[in-house]
Amino acid sequence: MSSSLRSLAKWRPAQLVVALPIWLIHGVAIAQDAPVAQSQTVTVTGSNVRRTDSETPSPVEVITSQDIKNSGYTSIGDVLHNITANNMGSLSQSAPSAFAAGGSGVALRGLTVGATLVLIDGHRMASYPMPDDGERDFVDISSIPIDAIERIEVLKDGASAVYGSDAIAGVVNVILKKQFTGVTLSAETGISSHGDGATQHASITAGVGDLTKDGQNAYISLEGRHANSILLRKRPYLARTDWRPYGGADLTQGTDSGSVSGASSGAGSGTGVLTDSSGNPLVYYPGCTATQAAADQCGYRNPYQTMSPSTTNLDLLGRYTKKLAGGWEANFQGSMLRSEAHQVGLYNNAAATGVGIGGNGGGLNLFHFGPGAAPTPAFPDSFPFVLTVPATYPGNTTGDTANLLYDFPDIGPLEQTTVTTSYRAVAELAGSIGDWDLNASVGWTRAATNAAFHHYIDFPALQDALNSGSYMVGGPNSAAELATVAPNASSTSTNDLTFVSVRGSNTLAELAGGPMGLSIGADFTHRQLKELFPPSFVNGSQAIGIYSFAEGKQTVSAAYAELVAPVTKQLELDVAGRVDHYDNTGTSATPKAGFKFTPVREFTLRGTFSKGFRAPNPAEVGDAGSTSGFVGNLQDPVYCPKGVPLETLPDGMLDPCHIALQELQLSAPHLKPEKSTSFTLGTIFEPNKTYSATLDYYHITIRNQIISVGQLGQTGLDDAAALGTIIYRDSSQNILYDTYPFINANTTTTSGLDLDAIARYDLHEAGHLKAELQVSYMLQYDLTTASGKFHLAGTHGPAFVSEDTGTPRTRGAFTLTWGKGPFEIAGTLNYISHYGVTDPSEQIYTCADALGSVFPQADPAHPVQPPSRFCHVPSFTELNVVARYEWDEHLQLHAGVTNLLNKKAPYDLQTFGSPGNGAEQGGAPYNPSYHQDGAVGPMFTIGATYTF
Repeated sequence: MSSSLRSLAKWRPAQLVVALPIWLIHGVAIAQDAPVAQSQTVTVTGSNVRRTDSETPSPVEVITSQDIKNSGYTSIGDVLHNITANNMGSLSQSAPSAFAAGGSGVALRGLTVGATLVLIDGHRMASYPMPDDGERDFVDISSIPIDAIERIEVLKDGASAVYGSDAIAGVVNVILKKQFTGVTLSAETGISSHGDGATQHASITAGVGDLTKDGQNAYISLEGRHANSILLRKRPYLARTDWRPYGGADLTQGTDSGSVSGASSGAGSGTGVLTDSSGNPLVYYPGCTATQAAADQCGYRNPYQTMSPSTTNLDLLGRYTKKLAGGWEANFQGSMLRSEAHQVGLYNNAAATGVGIGGNGGGLNLFHFGPGAAPTPAFPDSFPFVLTVPATYPGNTTGDTANLLYDFPDIGPLEQTTVTTSYRAVAELAGSIGDWDLNASVGWTRAATNAAFHHYIDFPALQDALNSGSYMVGGPNSAAELATVAPNASSTSTNDLTFVSVRGSNTLAELAGGPMGLSIGADFTHRQLKELFPPSFVNGSQAIGIYSFAEGKQTVSAAYAELVAPVTKQLELDVAGRVDHYDNTGTSATPKAGFKFTPVREFTLRGTFSKGFRAPNPAEVGDAGSTSGFVGNLQDPVYCPKGVPLETLPDGMLDPCHIALQELQLSAPHLKPEKSTSFTLGTIFEPNKTYSATLDYYHITIRNQIISVGQLGQTGLDDAAALGTIIYRDSSQNILYDTYPFINANTTTTSGLDLDAIARYDLHEAGHLKAELQVSYMLQYDLTTASGKFHLAGTHGPAFVSEDTGTPRTRGAFTLTWGKGPFEIAGTLNYISHYGVTDPSEQIYTCADALGSVFPQADPAHPVQPPSRFCHVPSFTELNVVARYEWDEHLQLHAGVTNLLNKKAPYDLQTFGSPGNGAEQGGAPYNPSYHQDGAVGPMFTIGATYTF
């Protein structure tokens, strides 16, 4: 790196933005006499060397702006979730109660969002400031404006040798329009066949100047989108919580069956119950009697719970490009992208069964848990915190203090609104000095997420109100009183990323197949994460099921080189290498090599071999922590070793062989990077202009994966000293909770096949026809842990990751497009294969193991076998159709429908990523990551585009 770049690397983002124009002018002055570079070459994602052939040794899928329009979707998140390479670990805005609530991410090859790098115009963006599972970085794709996109290039190959960390499974490069002239207005509206989920989408793009004629171009684009929420009760078959007709339990909120099964959504009461210290009912408030409760007749529905959140996007972006003297060109890009999601969940549940000391009592464990301090009970004298009413409280006929079981419907359901604003400022300079083509860029990006929480109980305030009688079970309670016991809370989390990049390319020699190209470059990146929950959540007064915080900085410097050698007309060899140095986790060197062999024009053989890595991020090595609830079926390693209790136990000890623990995740400063090895081998077959096809095999192995010790289950307690687990006990030696760090442990290997076949027909007077078939088939998804190797392709594993999405083997898409004159119609069939509900890596070997809460095992000697229809999640196929008509050179009309055939989302009783935390917890029994279109039903849109 030059001395000038080293000095730039030390500056703050604002200083860089101010200094950049001066630096650019200085660079142009140096290059005034440089010859103009005349080239028809292009840069393809996955390579830094410009080339005349867009087919590289690595497989790249190109999604054009027309493809996006023909998809029928108005959100780029929906477009990318439907690419066939997307699989386990993807994130959607429809998933409630997520660590990354409000965000959306793509997971190529099923290796989670942390293994897929998302770029905009080849540059990194600041990651969503609320990491997935409290650890994994990802770019929120829901915030990217759809109308400003020129194309999306999906690199289905490891690319750490080109881009550095995170590009293990592949790269999604969103390429925005480079120039625009004129004014275009676009508007569309849509609604589901159920009359809900109304969507409005509009944009205006205006530009002036022509780069070729005027030497400059500037454009600005404003885009807005809003989708109304869809209530879960509007889809009765997905609002099912009573499984008794199938031999299961009634998990409806407020039922005893839900409490017995361990489903936290079922536990509780909509009317109020006073209990003794063991949870036995003493007094029922009006609305439910002991007889009704015993018959499961006191269940209730939450009419406000959303199946699909209300979402809003407002995006503004602009670009100015100027041709300079000597063939140089500069551009400045800026954007402000705003994405909002509003989710409505369950009512408060302050006394869930299975929570508390040893998992044997009720209440809620409230922690002081935040930056700079070890987690400690927020209220040590009341841990777990159990709401009580005094002997004098209205309705308390016990004559003594009694515990309160109540879901507080008058307070309202838990609501969360996330508003993410992403800022991006980038400047680039490109030109030539001598034989070198140079490109320099500098940029600053920020993602800021404001999370607002409504109707979350302030437990000390509520307890004071119960003691004084100012809050009445069953009401009436004033708005002021409700605001006191459940105040609104909010916080803002930020993630900043600044980068400086310099790259040079040169032709070293003329080979028999063409010019041998060399590219060398250097990058500097600095990022800073600050994820925070409101102070009331940090100090433990208010609580949420999924909670995390993180503070940390990271500085990365990198150097890289790439050589492309067309040895002959038939053979091209590519070699690349990169060295990245992280100030807090060390240095990683990643090579890559590829070849492309074309013995005849109609057939090409290609392949790559590469190393990759994912560096630990600030959420993993900074000052960070998280919690997501309880882990059950555990034994105390001291007092119940190997499942056998000691003959003598301390006074006051509860059953040490059946405990459920709240486990708190902590960061680990000494983590090593994850390392990957991958290779691809494929063919390109193009016998003529009508037919073409690619078939590629991929194989990826990731070692030293960063995992949570909680993923190890009982092993995390048995090997506490070796794994860093710290166990906290009370005076009777009951385990209260434990903490553990991230560790490098597992290995994952996945392999499969990608097919992309295209046929184009000229029908002459009958128009033109294009057919495209894309299929991704997973041959293996193997997870190796300390317990052995587990084959997870086609199962629900790894269930511990993200939202427990499952790992289907096959995803496919078939698109047929016909057009004649001004009319065009496109239909797309999207297919997702079936998958099972088991996960052997989590010791979920049978269907009965997987669905134990829905079909509880009252007698282990005579286990209940769930109906076979629930042991596999059926395949899902939907048809999307879009039609367009060019009225004239200015006006285009379009109409479309997604899920035209109204295919319903299949039941998935294992996932916890759906509203209400999944069927096992009394929530919705379907998988939003794969089947959201089936849950929504047919969605009709109509719109128009006018160009002046």
